[in-house]
Amino acid sequence: MGQLADRLDAIRVRARMPGVDIEVELRDRTDVRISFGESVYGFLTENRLQYYLAGLARLLYAAWLRQYRAAIDDSALDVDPHDRRDHEFLDARAAVESGGASTDARIVITAVGMREIEVRIAPGTVRKLTEDQFSARTAEAVTALIQDHLSQVRALKTRFYG
Repeated sequence: MGQLADRLDAIRVRARMPGVDIEVELRDRTDVRISFGESVYGFLTENRLQYYLAGLARLLYAAWLRQYRAAIDDSALDVDPHDRRDHEFLDARAAVESGGASTDARIVITAVGMREIEVRIAPGTVRKLTEDQFSARTAEAVTALIQDHLSQVRALKTRFYG
């Protein structure tokens, strides 16, 4: 299991929002980096950023999931559901409601099953925070979201499998 865990920890994925020069990278399971093309950040509104970041989060999760599944497929680990308990666990995992916020609470990200992702950015954030500050606060919120999701999935595993 050590090699698989190392491979999963080493997953590194990037996503770019089509038509917008914003890129997000995820590595080491929770390390998130956001970058904007030249002068892009200053011309965005909170509403547009919410929309773009939610889309990027879905793209990033899909890319991560592809690599996760490839790593599992290459291992001898059997993760296919075999009985009612397995199916109930997967249903419960898909329904996990998780969330994360930046330390200043300007950026809040919520998700259901890491698929239905919503981003809320407080009004005035783009004017108040520099691009680097915004990226750092968003990374805080994403990291908190991922940690919350993983914690809840661990609790589900304990509940279903002991």
